[in-house]
Amino acid sequence: MKLYFSQINRIVGKTLIKIKINFALEIFIGIFITSFLIPSLLIWISYNLVSKITIKNYISRYKFFSQVLETSLIQLEGNAEKIMFNTAKVIAYEDEKKGLLSKEIL
Repeated sequence: MKLYFSQINRIVGKTLIKIKINFALEIFIGIFITSFLIPSLLIWISYNLVSKITIKNYISRYKFFSQVLETSLIQLEGNAEKIMFNTAKVIAYEDEKKGLLSKEIL
C-alpha cells in the first residue's frame, strides 16, 4: 500500500487536530473544575461561619432573655411574699386588738 503526501497530511492533520482538541478540552475541564470548586469552597466556608455566628448570637440573646425573665420572676415572687407577710402582720395586729376576727371582717 502506497501512501501519497496528501493522504499522510490528512492522517497527521487529523491526529494533530485530535491532540489540539484533547488539549483544549483538558484546559477547559481544568478551568471549569477550578472555577467550580473555588466558589463552592468559599460558599461552604461562608455558610459554616455564618451559621456558627448565628447560633452563638441566638444562644446569647436567649440567655439574656432568660436572665431577664428569671430576675423578673424572682422579684415578683419576692413581692408576693412581702404582700402576704404584711397581710399576715395586719391580721395578727387586728386579732390582738379586737380578738378573734369574723369572716366578714377578714
